[in-house]
Amino acid sequence: MSAGRSAWGAVAVAFVLPAAVVRAGPAVSNLVAAYEPIASVRCDVRREVAGPHGTVRRLSRVVWARPERLYSENFSPVRRRVVSDGTNFFSHVEGDPFGFSRPVAELDEDMRRPLSVVPGSPMDLLLRWVDAPEREEAPISNGWRRVVVDGQPPGSIVMDEAGRPVRIEVVRSEGGISPLAVWTYDRWVRTPSGVWIATRHEAVMTGGSEPLREVTFFENYRADVTVAATEFQEAIRAFRNVRFTNEWSAIYGSATSER
Repeated sequence: MSAGRSAWGAVAVAFVLPAAVVRAGPAVSNLVAAYEPIASVRCDVRREVAGPHGTVRRLSRVVWARPERLYSENFSPVRRRVVSDGTNFFSHVEGDPFGFSRPVAELDEDMRRPLSVVPGSPMDLLLRWVDAPEREEAPISNGWRRVVVDGQPPGSIVMDEAGRPVRIEVVRSEGGISPLAVWTYDRWVRTPSGVWIATRHEAVMTGGSEPLREVTFFENYRADVTVAATEFQEAIRAFRNVRFTNEWSAIYGSATSER
C-alpha cells in the first residue's frame, strides 16, 4: 500500500506553535481562491530529484480540468498513468500485476485532494491549511509578508508584493523553527484569466537521513484551454488490457513478493 501511496506522498509532522495570538485568518483561503478562475490546464512536467545516490529525472504529461478530472502520464523512469473522469479514479504502473481503481467519492483524503490541485500551484499544501489558525509576523525587510500557519503539517508562507506565494516552509516538531522542507517558487507566468503560476518549483527536504533536492519545471503551460470530457473517457478506455483492484494490498502485497 505504501508504494502506491508514495505517488501522492505527503509530509506529515506534529508541531506546537510558540505562545502567540493566533486566528483562522484569510491568507490561505485567499491564496486558494486566487486559483479558482483556472478551469483547465495542459502542460508537461519535468522533475529532477537529487539525493545521495544520484539524480532521478521524471517526465510526464498532464491534462487537468474541474471538477476532479485528471490525466497524468509519466514516461520515465517508469510508465505510470493516472486518470480520473471526475467519477472514477484509475492508476496503473507498467509492470504491476494490477491497476488500482475506486470511485472518486471513496478515495481517502490524501488521494482525492490532488485531483483538485491546479498544476503549477502549491495547492496540495494550501488545501491542508484552509481554516487553520494563522498569525502574521512583522514584514520582511523587502516588504514581503510571512504568515505562520498552525496546520497539519504546520509551517509558513512568504508572499511577495503581488501576493504570490514565493516560499513555503514545513517545520519540525522539535523546537518549532527548524525547517523540515522548504519550497521556493519562481519563473512566473500569467494565465488568460489573470492568475500567476510559478513554472519552476524547488524543494529541499531534510526530514530523511539524507537531504533531497527536487526541482520541478512546468513546461508548455496552457491554462483555460478546451478539454473535452471524452478525453478522460478515452484515456480510461486505453486501460482495456489492465485488470484493476480496489485494494493496494493486491498490488503491493503478496503479489509483489512473488515476482
